Amino acid sequence: MLPPKTRLATPYYRLLRRLWRLGPAPARQLLRELDFSKTVGGRLMDQMAHEGVAGLDENQNLRILGSYGTVLGLHMGTRTVSAALVNFTGELLLSEDFPYPVGSPLVQAVVQSVRAMERFLRSPDMPPLRGVALSLPGIVDPYRLVLLRSKPLGIEQPLDLKETLGRILGRPLTAENDANCCCWGEAAVQRHRKLGNFLFLLAERRPYSAGEPLPVLPAFSIGSGLYLNGSVYHGTRFSAGEFQSIFKGGPEQRNQFSVTDEQMTRALVDPAVEEEIARELSRNAALLVNTLNLDRVFVSWPRQEMQQRVVEILRDEIQRNWSYEYPVDCTVELPVMGRLAPAYGAAGLHLESLYQTADGTAPYFPGKN
Repeated sequence: MLPPKTRLATPYYRLLRRLWRLGPAPARQLLRELDFSKTVGGRLMDQMAHEGVAGLDENQNLRILGSYGTVLGLHMGTRTVSAALVNFTGELLLSEDFPYPVGSPLVQAVVQSVRAMERFLRSPDMPPLRGVALSLPGIVDPYRLVLLRSKPLGIEQPLDLKETLGRILGRPLTAENDANCCCWGEAAVQRHRKLGNFLFLLAERRPYSAGEPLPVLPAFSIGSGLYLNGSVYHGTRFSAGEFQSIFKGGPEQRNQFSVTDEQMTRALVDPAVEEEIARELSRNAALLVNTLNLDRVFVSWPRQEMQQRVVEILRDEIQRNWSYEYPVDCTVELPVMGRLAPAYGAAGLHLESLYQTADGTAPYFPGKN
């Protein structure tokens, strides 16, 4: 798929990106949109057809071919690993959940997770695996592929994922913070829709550290991601989106809210506590939404029965935080991929980073693999 660095390299990726972003189109329309000559356009289409990346469908529209390959998105939760296998058109082919390998360092846990998916990858009907993408809880530098720090995974010193995992897996590798992956996932699965600027709130049921048993009753944690002007906002030191409530108690508290740790263990079984946490989260989010004038908020909540109620609370608090007499123009939605948002989003980011122009003018330009 990756052509030599010739004068056709940039047009090649411009054409791929056009197909990825806006979908199939007749050759004549594509030449006109991209201002390609018939000669250049013909050579590009011949090259893509030869490589199996794109081809003409029954309506003579050029389209990306899902049969070219797959990307494996892995969400490395501290309790469960979620896997999403996605083809090169962004279609989810299958998903699988399995326990996080207790006691295993991250690199070993990822390798074991890839091996756990081999029975699907070896299927004769499955397109070849062409990339692995990681969704990680913690602070990630996605350009250099370095996990800078992660309390949930017990990472206190920078871990170079490219030098460790990249060499072991033998596949192109992408890595990003889990909530940021959710942003990329919405941008990928809804790429034909103008989403504008948005906030993604990721609430998960998980222990505080990888491999640690859950309390007798479940607890959960919150991550957030910001998608601004066509790309995820990382901040100067990649910690943008690390959430902690402005109402939180002292440093002795492990949870992110003003409720006690004991109350947090009852969050998903005690409706009053769950409502209190949802309300506090929404008040934190409302300040950000109105300060930045965001277009929408996506929220992923672990207990399905509570999801619509959380959407209502968010809408209420965003409006309460608003200074003017007319309604806030901000929608609140559930993610298209539901609980698979982080794993699918990791794969979506990987595809987004592939379908970019060779001169790096795409919204996101990660480190080279």
